[in-house]
Amino acid sequence: MNMKWLGVGLLMAGTFVMQSSAYADVTGGDSKGYGIFVALELIGIPVLTIPETAVAQGTAPGPYSDFDQVLSVGVGVPLVASVATGVLEANATSDINGGAGNRFAFSDSLVDDLDVIVGPSAVGPNLLEVTADTIGSSSIITGDYASMTPLGSMILENLTISVSGTSLNIPISPAPNTILFDALGIRIVLNEQFSITNLANASQVTNAIHIELDEAVTGGGLLSGDIIIAHSDAAMVAVVPEPATFVGLGAGLGLLALLRRRPGCR
Repeated sequence: MNMKWLGVGLLMAGTFVMQSSAYADVTGGDSKGYGIFVALELIGIPVLTIPETAVAQGTAPGPYSDFDQVLSVGVGVPLVASVATGVLEANATSDINGGAGNRFAFSDSLVDDLDVIVGPSAVGPNLLEVTADTIGSSSIITGDYASMTPLGSMILENLTISVSGTSLNIPISPAPNTILFDALGIRIVLNEQFSITNLANASQVTNAIHIELDEAVTGGGLLSGDIIIAHSDAAMVAVVPEPATFVGLGAGLGLLALLRRRPGCR
């Protein structure tokens, strides 16, 4: 299901003007992390929504460090779905100052005591159940012009997932974009990652768990939408100015904005 990203990358996707310099400069970047996002609907009508919760973010140039914490989340709709968590945390940091040298942009997020139920049933197994002690993700960009490296990762502790009462086999260290299940209108991706990198731009988006529902059958009706657990993203732009003035060096962060429009990216 397509979801629109409203990240801070769009704010930086304008025109930069730089004069000549003998060195590469990291001219901008951003990063953002959040604990959870939920948007579920029945026949196009929203029934359960949790906006991005525990959000930390920042935009460079200008080093930044942001942190957010939410003690718990607990919402539910009978016969449709319920979501409960313990503490949610997110960080976003960067040392980008617009000058020469290796820089970084980083974010991470953690969710404790996760319990998600889709299609709860009083007489049989739930359609989908996800529990974990801890779920987290991180995204980082490091380097300079022509050497920027994006990296995403996830952590999980005691993750269990069952569909219609059948437990799924959870990898100890899921590879990027591990499709754990894709049937019955339910698609579950672990360690979901999107990245772009070239000489002047790099961006990374990581979702620890992304659940997509497409007319999944529940007691309340056909359920569609997205559940994202532990999101992080980062982007960076670097240039080597020519003798002539450079124009339009904000495109790198525009790339992150494009990534954020893809399904699974918020």
